[in-house]
Amino acid sequence: MNNTVPATNIQRAFQAVTGRDWPVAEKLCIEVLVSDPNNADGLHLLALTYKLSGRLSECLPVYAKLVEQHSNAPFIPTVLGNYGNALRDASQFALAEKHLRHALNLRPDAADLLNHLGLVRQDLGDLVEAGNLFERSLALQPNSAEAWNNYGGVLQRQNRLNDALAAYRRALERKPDFAEAHYNLGNLLADSNYVDEAIGHYRAALTSKPDYVEATMGWLRQTQNSCDWTDLEKLTETLRERVRERGDGRVFPFAFIGVDTTAQEQLACGRQWAEHRYYPLAAQTPPYTFAREPKARLRIGYLSSDFHNHATAYLMAEVVELHDRSQFEVIAYSASPDDGKDMRKRLRASFDKFVDIEAMPYAQAARTIAEDGIDILVDLKGYTRETRAAILAFRPAPVIVNYLGYPGSLGAPIADYIITDRYISPPEFAEHFVEKLVYMPDCYQPNDRRRRIGEAVTRSGLGLPEDSIVFCCFNHTYKITPDIFAAWCTLLHSVPNSVLWLLQSNAVAKKNLIAAAEQRGIDAQRLHFAPNLPLPEHLARIRCADIFLDTYPVNAHTTASDALWAGIPVVTLSGDTFISRVAGSLLCATGLPELITRNVQDYIACAQELARDEARIRAYKQHLAAQRETLPLFDTVRYTRALERRYQQMWEHTCQGRLETLTD
Repeated sequence: MNNTVPATNIQRAFQAVTGRDWPVAEKLCIEVLVSDPNNADGLHLLALTYKLSGRLSECLPVYAKLVEQHSNAPFIPTVLGNYGNALRDASQFALAEKHLRHALNLRPDAADLLNHLGLVRQDLGDLVEAGNLFERSLALQPNSAEAWNNYGGVLQRQNRLNDALAAYRRALERKPDFAEAHYNLGNLLADSNYVDEAIGHYRAALTSKPDYVEATMGWLRQTQNSCDWTDLEKLTETLRERVRERGDGRVFPFAFIGVDTTAQEQLACGRQWAEHRYYPLAAQTPPYTFAREPKARLRIGYLSSDFHNHATAYLMAEVVELHDRSQFEVIAYSASPDDGKDMRKRLRASFDKFVDIEAMPYAQAARTIAEDGIDILVDLKGYTRETRAAILAFRPAPVIVNYLGYPGSLGAPIADYIITDRYISPPEFAEHFVEKLVYMPDCYQPNDRRRRIGEAVTRSGLGLPEDSIVFCCFNHTYKITPDIFAAWCTLLHSVPNSVLWLLQSNAVAKKNLIAAAEQRGIDAQRLHFAPNLPLPEHLARIRCADIFLDTYPVNAHTTASDALWAGIPVVTLSGDTFISRVAGSLLCATGLPELITRNVQDYIACAQELARDEARIRAYKQHLAAQRETLPLFDTVRYTRALERRYQQMWEHTCQGRLETLTD
């Protein structure tokens, strides 16, 4: 590089950058540039100083000047690469890609540039090209821990889990303290129920990188999954503090609403996530324009990664089938692979058009939706796993709706409406939502009357005592908190002839729950664990229970409607967040609001009273069985007609330039 100014200052500045002494490095670089404003070494070292010290807004113009003034210098590919990385850090993905591709034109065999461009393509949702770029990088530099880790991320998202596992292990062989590789391997192991091993990798990641909030989230979720509550409070507070104090968009909203947080904190978390992750993507694409005029037939697009054997599909399938085709055309935008199973086949047959966008980058998927002329785009995922909410930020339809998959506000105006009901979101809760509230008449949740209940089974066949009160909870173990489990143990003490029947999510959780029960004086023999079963068989066995005990602050959702569909009363505890009020809404829609409580003491008392009154239990079961298909919760025809009225209202208001709460 250029060495026309005092070499000592350049050398000292380089040493300061290497030693991470940012104030000294900045001072020396500025001294160099005062005497020679276009000095390449001074500009590059100053840009690096700003970038490495987190001052991106100051770093970018220095890089821009360096590229402009020295575009033909032999070192320019390196500068372009660094500039591209800085632009990626600032979420300026299109410009980052431009400079990285320019650098690769100059140095086609630069493994580091291929790796960095792969990351940008991954950020844009293009897993296919990202994978190809990582493969090319590894062919040139097979010992790159960074490239192996990045390639593993793509393989994991493509569900090539064994290949991803091998890639992460190769990364860690080359760099044992690599925090990101530990984190990614932890995620993969957690998905395969290797809970202890996953926690070990999250903790290793945090040892190398103490501020790594993603690893904190992973560790927290596995403490929840395993019912090891030792660090639950500490880890929860770390996330809450991050949202309150930092606001850097690194806390995933679905992880955040899964712990005890307030509605306003959840709103802030969603806003931060969208602002940092999605807005920069959409800002680089010209906005779409749409005609907003009355139509005889609306085109509704449903966007999801769950068009397969998934709770959302179980709830939505019949609604799609019942849509009035004289007034609505219904199109699926599917971001999940075809598992070849019955639900996928049923959904494919139910939609008027089924579009596979799994491999599409976000911008291309948005363009596809816009070109299809969708009037109302309904996102069924929100900020849940395999989210495609980034597509919403491109505004590919005149009306966008947040519905069913994510129990809360997206926190940012990437959706216009959220579908809810008056129990979950009474008018005074409107401040907890960015979206306008769309009230369904009975319950926000749809249901599928075609859910088949399998052949009858007996308690003895399931290993349950025939003459006991059977409390059950088939929620995933991450929803079980120490307070709720303590309440269950209190119930077992107060109802001596009772047992607790739980879903066996993983072996570690089973061991920890038994230990927690024994610490509270409950014999381990009173806890029974149910393996995962196909839905019909699961619905059949639920009927062997007496009372379903809900969790808090994360309620049962589909699991609660399954219990009610099978004829089992549910006792719930409601809070002030969407996710903590779902089961209460279901109970209102089945005529059982008296089973809703507002604190732990009342929750225990309600369940106690019911457990001691077998005639009342029988009455509830008869009520649910006799009116199963006519109760509002399960009247899918009534529900679908109400949903269609809401869609028509949305469109009428859009044509009039209005955006407001919707109800009958």
